[in-house]
Amino acid sequence: TVTDTTGLTDSADFTVTVKNVDEAPEFESSSYEFSISEDASSTTTVGTVSADDEDGNVIKYAIIDTDDDDDDFPFSITSLGGSIYLSSGSSLDYETKSEYTFT
Repeated sequence: TVTDTTGLTDSADFTVTVKNVDEAPEFESSSYEFSISEDASSTTTVGTVSADDEDGNVIKYAIIDTDDDDDDFPFSITSLGGSIYLSSGSSLDYETKSEYTFT
């Protein structure tokens, strides 16, 4: 509504449209722990992570090795499914390295 100094008024309808902002996808858990036998064969699935995107966008998974060593990283992840597996040609040795940390 608008009013002038003489008291005359007018009104109009207004519409405000709220635009969606694309939110980042979120993992279903803040951390995951899996175990695998050191004699597991190459391509053995270690576990699966899961995330959701409330905007309905396609989620693609990737692994980043966060260990501060120069060792070859033995794990891979399916980019569309979130399955973590022992990379082809990789092997594990508990006595050499018993834990891997990655993002």
